[in-house]
Amino acid sequence: MTKPHRIFILIFLLCQPLLLAADKDMAALPALVTGDTLTVMVPLGTFVSVEDSTSIVGGETLSIICRLELWQKRRLWFDRLRLESIGYAEVAYDRWAEKFTASGLGASGSDFDLEFSQLDSLLSELEIRLVFPFKLESNDYSRESYVACAVELQYLTPDKLTDLKDWLFSGQRGKPVSPKDRHQSLPGKLVNIALNSTGFRNRSYLKSSLSFYPGQIKGAIKFPTSLN
Repeated sequence: MTKPHRIFILIFLLCQPLLLAADKDMAALPALVTGDTLTVMVPLGTFVSVEDSTSIVGGETLSIICRLELWQKRRLWFDRLRLESIGYAEVAYDRWAEKFTASGLGASGSDFDLEFSQLDSLLSELEIRLVFPFKLESNDYSRESYVACAVELQYLTPDKLTDLKDWLFSGQRGKPVSPKDRHQSLPGKLVNIALNSTGFRNRSYLKSSLSFYPGQIKGAIKFPTSLN
C-alpha cells in the first residue's frame, strides 16, 4: 500500500461519521471507454448543497478536491491499485461581477479559470474540467476492477488557501518534486486540513464501486445501495 493511499485512509477515519451519513449520495459515476481510455465523471452537483451556495455568495471560498482510484481485484493477494488521479477547484463568488468563479487543476493536468452567473452552470462545467481519464493497457479490459471515489469539500481560511495554491502551482507543470517535499503534496495538505478543520460544513465522501470489467462498461460505474 502506497504512502499516499495510507494518508487517504487516515482522512477517511478522521471523517468517518460524515462519510457514513453521505454514502447514499453516490449511486453511480458516468463512465465510458473510448479506444484505450476509460473516462469517468464525478457529478459534483450531488455534493454541493443550497447551504454551500449561500456560503459562497456570502464571501467564503469552497475547495472541492476529487480523487479517483482504479483498483484490480486479485484472489490470492491484496487488490492492486492500477491507476489514480486527483482534480481540484476553488469556487468563489465575485460580488462586483455578480458571477461564480472557479480555478483549479484538472485530473488530466490542465489548469483552468471559469466564471458563470449560475452556480449550477459552473458545477456542470467543472464536472467536464475534472473528468478522470485513465489510460488502459490491453490486459486491463478483462480484469475484474472497481473504483474508489472521494470528494472533499473544504471551506478555506486565507492561510489554508495559500497553502493549497502553493501546492497547486508547484510541481504540477513539469517541475519535479523531491522526495523530501513529497509530504507537502496534496495528500499531506489534506491531512493538515482534516486535522485543523472545525465545523460540520466541511465534508468528505468516500465510497468504492461495485465490481466491473472495463471492457464491458455501459455508460456508468455503479455503487452499492441499500438494495444491493
